[in-house]
Amino acid sequence: MKAIGIIGFLFLLLSTPGLSATQDEEISEKDRYFAWASEIWDSLDRQSGAITIKQAGAVLNVPLEFYYLSPADAEKVLVEVWGNLPGQTTLGMLFPADMTPFEADSWAVTIDYEEDGYVSDEDADEIDYAELLQQMQKDTVAESEARVEQGYDSIELLGWAAPPY
Repeated sequence: MKAIGIIGFLFLLLSTPGLSATQDEEISEKDRYFAWASEIWDSLDRQSGAITIKQAGAVLNVPLEFYYLSPADAEKVLVEVWGNLPGQTTLGMLFPADMTPFEADSWAVTIDYEEDGYVSDEDADEIDYAELLQQMQKDTVAESEARVEQGYDSIELLGWAAPPY
């Protein structure tokens, strides 16, 4: 994939005569990053096809245009590559097949499952969504404080993207 372009770029830099000390340091830093990224990339078990997700009682059919990462590999990407807090539980991740998690514009979908149950339309009419939002915002403030204590950026829940109905 895009790793070939990085290899070619590093080869070009390494084969250029007369590099200054600063350029040598840049190459060394790029070499370390490339070695780190390559090690992680090679360790990821990228899967497509029928993926059984036992915790959700489901089978995910991943087309060739995407790849699936297991919960352990997803944790590796989320924490080691993207710098998120450890311990987030996902059932995996989906990436576009032509993308790695190391690209500046990379994106993925995390897979989660919560067995919250069915809410009938009649019950939904009785939910106070303003109160629910306030509780969710309060919970987010507490989570944000824990993030900041661990050296991560704070987060804030602003409101509904679209009001529930």
